[in-house]
Amino acid sequence: CLQPLETGPCRMSLERYYYNKDKNACETFKYGGCRGNDNRWGFQQTCEEACLIRK
Repeated sequence: CLQPLETGPCRMSLERYYYNKDKNACETFKYGGCRGNDNRWGFQQTCEEACLIRK
């Protein structure tokens, strides 16, 4: 969850979610389809369950 956004070098443009630690929110981005890092989620709910800091 704390890794930076990484779209990867490929060009497939798949919609995915990543955790933005500065906003404590999961946001969409276009994933290229290869490489990148583990801060990449297929569904917003999955991202939120794993990463959101509850206040």
